[in-house]
Parts: sequence; C-alpha cells; structure tokens
Amino acid sequence: MRRNKIKKKFISKLEIIISGFVFFISGIVAWESGEEMFAIANFIVSIFNLTGLFTNLVKLKYFKILLLLFNSAMAFISAYSYHAIGKKGLPYIWLLVGIVFLVLVFTTYRKLNETNVTKFD
Repeated sequence: MRRNKIKKKFISKLEIIISGFVFFISGIVAWESGEEMFAIANFIVSIFNLTGLFTNLVKLKYFKILLLLFNSAMAFISAYSYHAIGKKGLPYIWLLVGIVFLVLVFTTYRKLNETNVTKFD
C-alpha cells in the first residue's frame, strides 16, 4: 500500500513538471518570435506549476484545482494566439490540451468532494 502511495505522489509531481516544462518552452518560443506579453504569461504559469512541487497540498487542498485551471486557461490562450498568427495544426493541439486540463479539474474536484480527502497523495 505504501508503494502505491509513493507511485501516486511521483505521478502527481511528474504531471506538474511536464506542464511547467511545456509552458516554459512555449514562453521561450513566444519570446523569440517577439510576443513578449504572451511569453511572460507562459513564464508565470510555468513558475506557478513549479511552486506546486514545493507546496504542502495538505494545507492548500484546492491548490491543484487552481493549478489545473491556470493551465487550462493558458492552453486556451495559446490556442487562440497560434490561431491568430495563422498556424494550422498547433491551435488544435493546444485546444485539446486545454480540454484535458478542464476534464482534470472536474474529476479532481469530484474526487476531492466524494472522498472528503484534504490532500492529493
């Protein structure tokens, strides 16, 4: 049972690392193409993701939901931004990512309310 708990914690941290990395790379690409405000927004979301690695989720039980909402919003903004500059397939990928984050928000919220758990282990 302890091994399963460690595995869930590792997967949760890995999700945060991957999300932060993707938004950081998106910020670098936006900065190089001259979209400073979009790049700064991506960097802020990336930093917010990295704070999830060091946040005590016992005290902040809705932090993960807030994190997923920020990720979803930034994914939708990225989809719009790439669509506005004329990219073909990339906006649809970001749209799908935003929808996946929204689904995770609802499932995480439902799981939290059903089990009355105050932490995500």
